[in-house]
Amino acid sequence: MKAGSRRLGQKRVDEEKEYFFWTIVIIVHRHIIAGLVFVGFFVCFFPYYFLCLVSYTFCLLFFCLFIFFCVRAQNCVVRHEVYDTGNSCLFCRSGSGREAGFFVLFFFHFLFLLPFP
Repeated sequence: MKAGSRRLGQKRVDEEKEYFFWTIVIIVHRHIIAGLVFVGFFVCFFPYYFLCLVSYTFCLLFFCLFIFFCVRAQNCVVRHEVYDTGNSCLFCRSGSGREAGFFVLFFFHFLFLLPFP
């Protein structure tokens, strides 16, 4: 009798897991569809502002990634400093970090100006 009740209990747990899984799938799909509808509406009626939003989002993303990798390398400095080598540094202590910092700023200027006529 106990073996039968265990199988019945396990079956019920499996059904609850499957119900939970399909609930999550439905919720995720609805959010994806709503997001696509919103983006489509935004692109159709406000293409200029959409380009601005995309441009600023990518600028922020690249800037955050650059700072993250700079900090991860433990070469980040908060303020503009001159080191013993005599090289001034924009973000990072290493020369390659300095060059990357200037490249990122140069790239940001073009991304910010991209959507503007």
